[in-house]
Amino acid sequence: MGMFIILSIACCLSSAAQASLENDDIVPSSIMMSFWDDWIRENILPPIRVGEASSNGSQCFQELEKIFTEGGKKRNIIVDATGKPSSGILEGNIAWLGDYRQCVDTTDLHYCLTTAQIRVQSVSHRQSGSLSVGVCLPEECREKDIFFFSRFIKNLVPGDLIGRVKVNCNERMNPSGDSGFICTMVVVSLLCLLCLSATAYESYQNHRNSLDEERQPILEVKTSKRTCSINESVNDKDLSAWTWRRCILCFSLTRSVNQITNTTSGKDDIQCLHGMRVISMFWIILGHSLSFQQKSGALADVLWVYSFPAKWFTSQVIFNSYVALDTFFFLGGLLVAYTGFKYMSKSVGRVNWLVAIVHRYIRITPAMAVVILLYTFVYPYLGEGPFWYQRVEDVRGCYQWWWTNFLYINNFVPSDTSSGCLSWSWYLATDMQLFLLAIILIVLLWWHPAIGIVSLAVLSLASITVRAVIFSERGYAATQPINSATDSTDMFPFSVKPYACATAYLVGIAAGYCLHVLKNKALPRLHVVVVILGWLSAFAMGMSIVYGLYGAFDHPGPKIVVQEKPLNVAYGCLKSLAWTLALSWVVFTCHYGYGGVINRFLSWSFWIPLSRLTFCAYLLHPAIIYLNTGTISMSYNFNVIGQSFRFTGFVTISYSAAFILSSLIEMPISSLQKMFLKR
Repeated sequence: MGMFIILSIACCLSSAAQASLENDDIVPSSIMMSFWDDWIRENILPPIRVGEASSNGSQCFQELEKIFTEGGKKRNIIVDATGKPSSGILEGNIAWLGDYRQCVDTTDLHYCLTTAQIRVQSVSHRQSGSLSVGVCLPEECREKDIFFFSRFIKNLVPGDLIGRVKVNCNERMNPSGDSGFICTMVVVSLLCLLCLSATAYESYQNHRNSLDEERQPILEVKTSKRTCSINESVNDKDLSAWTWRRCILCFSLTRSVNQITNTTSGKDDIQCLHGMRVISMFWIILGHSLSFQQKSGALADVLWVYSFPAKWFTSQVIFNSYVALDTFFFLGGLLVAYTGFKYMSKSVGRVNWLVAIVHRYIRITPAMAVVILLYTFVYPYLGEGPFWYQRVEDVRGCYQWWWTNFLYINNFVPSDTSSGCLSWSWYLATDMQLFLLAIILIVLLWWHPAIGIVSLAVLSLASITVRAVIFSERGYAATQPINSATDSTDMFPFSVKPYACATAYLVGIAAGYCLHVLKNKALPRLHVVVVILGWLSAFAMGMSIVYGLYGAFDHPGPKIVVQEKPLNVAYGCLKSLAWTLALSWVVFTCHYGYGGVINRFLSWSFWIPLSRLTFCAYLLHPAIIYLNTGTISMSYNFNVIGQSFRFTGFVTISYSAAFILSSLIEMPISSLQKMFLKR
């Protein structure tokens, strides 16, 4: 690898010769030749010959010696397309990617990315702490050949700062021989064909019914002398045909689109939840859009991004976007309790909870299964670039661990949950496990309210205690900015467990229970002072969670944590409780008419269709962001305006893709459940 670093330095000597090399007669090409001839003869050919001798005549070194001895266009492309040190090193520009497109578009050449770990205390993330150098090589060169030069990289970095060196050579993937890709496309095509056929059939039925209505006389009396038993086979056949027609019509795109875009809601619905759900999803996409870019390794101003939280007070809303997950858990617990008590009221406490579990499993699993199928067998073929190998490596987790997603244990198995299949789907597993706990608590609250309330309190206290102990013993930072020395991946295995997320969910169950208890009671009118104080308290709690630790960013350095350990632990274990208590006040006041303009905004009918797409948007948005970051072939600088455009694009594409996925699978499955599953 060191040889190619040397090549990069050689390129720096001829920075004026960066024009197109398509025509050998162009003046810059001859300038490059005059600069490089003697330098390459003295500095490049000797290491190549040493490598050839030590590798017993490797074809890679033989081809390199031939190219550099003969000179010509291919030699110039190799040197020009290889990454070189560029401006901004003091800002953290250690991604010297070269020209990926120029290399791979040249016959008999391919692109490899070499990364070397840099042991710098202020850098915590895997990709951000890596010196990345793109090299353009003959196709005969493999990873083992490039490792020969890795020792030369230490000449670029002082001291014992270089760690493990990794090489990944780009190989253009062809799906034509991939049986998994072919089978997936067949399944997706059949699903699309089914939906289109159902849509056409429904259109035909509607047209025929409209013609029948036009031909129907104003008054018609029919009598029949024939009687038949309901046990006759003809009726069974008619019933069976009618059922099959209804099943097919469930896949009609017209029906699915109408279900998604319908803005009407029931009288018992809590309208403000739609806005809260969508805004929280936007917030999660905002946080992921920056963190995923930072981890990609393509940022040219990494150190500036590290200092971003300290320079911009408003940036805390990005780096603390993880609290939006607490909102989701809170909403999950609230809706499970609220709807559960509604069904128990109708059935006098007798609800078939097994059917409820099956209903929930079937509602969310098919969409997830389709995403896993596409992610495993189609996604690797969608992109290419210096960092695309990271995405291909992530996909490999699905080959081994896909079954954990279907059992909803992927937040426990594998032990390194970030290496599983769809690593972001841990939320679904945690939510399913908390749902099973919620069933027990709902039954207790219905039949034995005192025991249920005590159980809620004890479990909430236990969750808070576990978080306090973990934060204290393991030294986790109270907040996880992107430049925290406590790598977020270290905390990830703990943060995805149900006992770490239970507080928000349990507060949601308590809020749902309160709404149920107060549902049919005449509530005294709250005094305006009480309402104002309640809103001020909720606002103060919410803002303290998002912006309260801004002081921890004043001096970015090796460890970004609250200096006082008790405060760090208190924030880490109580933030979910404080945040969800603030949300509880918002839900209560909006539902009972004290929300004012906030309620009108959150209950805006515009949110309802987007709210129905949130589940699919959550499944899809990380893959969409990774598709962007994984295909970046040139390093770039972070800026707020550019990030705003990226965020807008990620939201738009995520929800557009969610609309397609929901129309094809989620809404049809929901319609089928209404036909066959009765709670």
